[in-house]
This record gives sequence, structure tokens and C-alpha cells, in this order.
Amino acid sequence: MYRAGVSDALAPPFPLAGELSALGAAMIWSISTTIYARHGRVFSSAFLNLFKNVVALVLLTIVIVTLALPLPRFATEADTYFWLAASGVVGLALGDTGLFAALRRLGAQLTTSIQCLSPPISALIAAIFLHESMTTPELVGMLVTAGAVAGIVYFRDQTSLDAPAGKVLLGGIVFALISATCQGAQVVMQRHALLSGVHVIVGTALRIGPALLVLLAMNAPKLRAEPPATVVKKPWAFLFVAAFLGTFLGLILASVGAKYAKAGVAAALTSTYPVWVMPIARVYLNERIGWPRAACTVLAVCGIIILVF
Repeated sequence: MYRAGVSDALAPPFPLAGELSALGAAMIWSISTTIYARHGRVFSSAFLNLFKNVVALVLLTIVIVTLALPLPRFATEADTYFWLAASGVVGLALGDTGLFAALRRLGAQLTTSIQCLSPPISALIAAIFLHESMTTPELVGMLVTAGAVAGIVYFRDQTSLDAPAGKVLLGGIVFALISATCQGAQVVMQRHALLSGVHVIVGTALRIGPALLVLLAMNAPKLRAEPPATVVKKPWAFLFVAAFLGTFLGLILASVGAKYAKAGVAAALTSTYPVWVMPIARVYLNERIGWPRAACTVLAVCGIIILVF
């Protein structure tokens, strides 16, 4: 996936800036995901997604105005706007809505583990639509990751009263797969924009804007129907923290990682967040995890590392 000469031409502000940012994004996403899993059940998935993107866009706009960051010129860089908008709609609007729907049904650990399929899906989409050749190690990495995710689902906790089963389990897996597919697709869509030199904060904001329009259309009937009294009682403080961490800080760190680290290294490090979710969800959500599932999660991340390298 990495192209020599693209990242090499960018001097990081300090050694390992890209690698540390990518790893930091993974850790932050693991925290925000567990917060959403615990406090986001009172909202619909689309509304929860709308809220976190509104928070992130407001914060990003403040940063852009304060630092006077330049916007791409639409007349000469319309292609950049198009791919940023498309990746935002697919990844942030559709993909994250599917993620929240899966969190409601599967919990944090199982949902994030299925997200390990996103890098293989991204490689598969690039091979089909961009005619990128796939090496034997990449195919091995895809198979290892897919097999490990299948093991995670098979070894899920079936003894707990809260364990998903039947239609709930099937629906959660479908939403998680939709989310992983959208996340994989949006990585491919960002490629043109990332190579155009757009500032990472500006690019993140330009992705969120079009996604918000789609989410507003999805939530318009519910926003008019919900009584104000019920809105006040909901856990806004926790969700604001999760939005600040995951959508604002996490996306910026991930973009810095993509800019200053080799593409394969950044993808591998950001994809480790299902591993970090395990101890956090065990403590914060009281989600049980056995050794077989933990081993399969680590194996899925190893498959991603094989794929990207």
C-alpha cells in the first residue's frame, strides 16, 4: 500500500511522530468506543453519529479559524473536495452508523473485533476497482484476519444473560460487516485527497461536513418528534467526551499518522484498537472475554500486520 516518495518527502515534527500518533489514535478510539457502548444505548445509532460529528465539526472549525488554515481552491482542486466528501459520507455517515448499531447489539469487544476486517476489505476493493495487484503475503494476511474474526464470533461468551443470540446476534454481525466495508471503502476514497497536500485538520472537517448533511436527513423526523424533557435527561457529558476523543482528537491523530508514517505502519498501528478495547471493556463495561477470543483478536491484528507489510 505504501508508495515510496510520498511519505518520505514529509519531514515529521519529531522522530516517530507518525507512528506515535497512529498508536495514540488506536488507544483513543478504544476509550471512546467503550463510552459509546455504555452511554449511547438511549439514542438511535444515526442520532448518536450525528451528535459526535456535530461536536467534532464545531471543534475543528474553531481550530481552522484560529490557526487561519488554508482551504483547497475549489476551482483547481475540485477532485480533492469530491473524494473527501465521498469518504466522509461512506465512512463517517454510513460506516459509523453501522458501528453504533452493532455496538448496541454486540457490545464493544465483539464489534471492534469484526472491524479488523476493514483493512482486508480495503485491499480487496483497491484490487477490484483500482486494479492493484495483491501479493501472496497480502492474501495470507486477509485469510488469517478473516479466520480470526470467524473464531472471535464462534468463541463469543454464550453463558452471559446479556450475550447476543439469534436475530440480535445476526443483526449485529450484519451491521458490523457493513461498517467494516464502509471503513474499508473510505480508505480507498481518501487516497487522492491525501496525496494532494490538503492540511489534515482541514481535510477532516471537509469529510465531516457532507456526512452531517446525510445524517441530518436521516434524523430529521426523530429530532422533531423527541420531547425536550427526555433529551435533557440523557448522558450528554459522557457522549461529548467520547465525541471529543474519538471523532476530533482521534481522527486528527490518525491523519497525522497517515501523513508522517509509512502507510502500512500507520494502518497496522491504528488497527490495533480492538486489542486495547479488551481490558477497557472488561473493566468499564464488565464484558467477559475468554482466552480463545483474546487469542483470536490478537491473531486478527497480526493478520492485518501481515497484510499491510
